[in-house]
Amino acid sequence: MHFDQLTIPDHIISRLFVAGINYQKADISTRGLFSVDNEGATRILEEAGTSGIRSAFVLSTCNRTEIYGYCQQDQELTDLLIRHTRGNREQFHALAYRKRGTEALQHLFEVAAGLDSQIIGDNEILGQLKQSVALSRGQHMIGPIMDRTLNFAFQAAKAIKTKTQLSTGTVSVSYAAIEWLQKEKKRDIQNILVYGIGKFGRNVAKNIRHYFPGASLAVINRTDSVAEQFARETGANWIPFSSLASAIKDANVIIVCTNAGEYTLLPELFEDSAEKTILDLSVPLNVHPNVAALPGIRVADVDEVSVLLFETLRARKAEVPKAMEMLNEVQQDFFDWLAMYQHSSHIQEMRSKLLTLTGLNIDACEMAGDAEFWSAELNSRVNKTVSHLVGNLKTKKEKGCQFIHAYKHFLEATPVQNSLTNTH
Repeated sequence: MHFDQLTIPDHIISRLFVAGINYQKADISTRGLFSVDNEGATRILEEAGTSGIRSAFVLSTCNRTEIYGYCQQDQELTDLLIRHTRGNREQFHALAYRKRGTEALQHLFEVAAGLDSQIIGDNEILGQLKQSVALSRGQHMIGPIMDRTLNFAFQAAKAIKTKTQLSTGTVSVSYAAIEWLQKEKKRDIQNILVYGIGKFGRNVAKNIRHYFPGASLAVINRTDSVAEQFARETGANWIPFSSLASAIKDANVIIVCTNAGEYTLLPELFEDSAEKTILDLSVPLNVHPNVAALPGIRVADVDEVSVLLFETLRARKAEVPKAMEMLNEVQQDFFDWLAMYQHSSHIQEMRSKLLTLTGLNIDACEMAGDAEFWSAELNSRVNKTVSHLVGNLKTKKEKGCQFIHAYKHFLEATPVQNSLTNTH
């Protein structure tokens, strides 16, 4: 389905904008320069609200950083993102995409459904998107139109997940790490250290417990209580952050899942170390580049790990046309809602006026003792008239004429008018 076949309120949807960078053009180091944590996103949202932007949110994952909003000028959002990240304007404009209107809407829907993802059908992105929206909602930066835009995007994502095979199997970056280890290390996995126990690190550690049950698993986190709690829940060992150096020395596989803004695993931590395999799944990267040059140290990042999954995703790609068709159907529902939304104040005003008219008619009929009957009857007629109007607004042009016809139809079809004439 092409957008020119749809009834689209251009003056509303044209204000939807997204700017960002992702895995398609930016490597992991560059993506790291533009990554945004919750604190940074909060600062962006606060400044957006102060500048008069009604709706905005920031989505930052290992594969992308994007800022969405309903705004007038593109620079309103792009400048905010650049100001609050470590990258510069030249880097961003060389690698970024900027989409507005129906293109921005299509992008949002595809991101939510896992169609625009390094791992197609990735379920993790929907949860990350919802978390980003929840943060923005807490800052009162999700207005009514953005709210419904997102609801329709989530609805499309849910339908695609349940009615297609796009997300079949447990394919995610955390699972890709397991696949990579199984291929790279084979049986030589003894002591595994997971560094960083956020949501992503937890998934990695749980997969380690399941797929390498014979290996010793230890977890470490910059906040000790988080590691201790996770260890209690899963049976893993936990190590105080103050013992990071000794934990690294004891492990032969280290999986890094932190969200630190700077390198925390430096070359001096690996001096005189035995052979080690390090998976740096952090964005930005957390392992200093010089570590990979040390003898006996093998370092891989999230981009290298994700390559393993490309062959297994071919079957999912066959589901893309079906998913796109479903996505377009939900978009049509959104456009129908949006078309009605722009008339909502007029529709409510009309309902109020019709009810006022019926109130006058009911008063005139009270002497006949049938006020209760006419109250129910006329309220029913008001509802039918408004429903008929809504249907006409969806399918016919000359919107103003539809309101006039609705008033005329209501007055001609209401027999109480005759009663009014007879009583006078």
